Amino acid sequence: MDDFPLVTVVVPAYNSAGTIVKCLDSVKKQTYSAIEIIVVNDGSKDNTQFIVEEYISEHKSVDIFLINQKNAGPSAARNKGIDYATGEFVAFLDSDDEWLPHKLEKQLICFEDSDVGLVGCRYIVGDNICLSGTGQVLQITKCKLLFHNYFSTPSVVCRLSILKKCKFDEMLRYSEDYRLWLVISCYCKCVLIDDLLVKLDDKPTFGAKGLSGNLWKMWWGELSNYNFLFSARYIGLVEWVCSLLFSTLKFVRRYFLTLLYKLDC
Repeated sequence: MDDFPLVTVVVPAYNSAGTIVKCLDSVKKQTYSAIEIIVVNDGSKDNTQFIVEEYISEHKSVDIFLINQKNAGPSAARNKGIDYATGEFVAFLDSDDEWLPHKLEKQLICFEDSDVGLVGCRYIVGDNICLSGTGQVLQITKCKLLFHNYFSTPSVVCRLSILKKCKFDEMLRYSEDYRLWLVISCYCKCVLIDDLLVKLDDKPTFGAKGLSGNLWKMWWGELSNYNFLFSARYIGLVEWVCSLLFSTLKFVRRYFLTLLYKLDC
């Protein structure tokens, strides 16, 4: 790409004193250097704000900006970061997760295709370094995305021009990121790099702590997304019915897997 376009990294942080330094370090170590970082402190009650301010003072070579707001949830925090972004592209990273060094460099190459609006990648959980990817770039169509969310939020890079039109729904508490990816897939090409470039906090992707621990509400969030897409005429009747049925079957499977996980613990 020409002139190394700027990437704005949006990091929502809530009570992140124990993880925010590792998170920011992983951005600082990126092989792609045209970066600005916006940390949105979402009403933390610990010393997250102090730690970020100290990090900024100790790393003046990196453009890091701190925004403090009353607690409003991750969607509002990410939208706030989008509002202040100046980069051509926006990348999302949660405060308890990390990037591998070549993540942005590999993803930015995909945007040489002007039709591409969103690029994601695979991830590892904890220190599961035995996994590997093929490195292939896979197109994720709207139809594919309806039946599986391929995009973990800390893996996503998106054009700012698209995010100015389509933002996170701050009224949703569950599956709000999935809704945004679905809407974006209706407007532009979305691709996934089959390479492990993100390290998520050491927890299962469902049935554990955090928002993903409430399977019932996650399932209801998915159903809400499909109803929204149908009512907005992003999908037709057949796609709507099939996605509802598939989501329900997926919920039942996750429910029983969660029971087994808790029994093993």
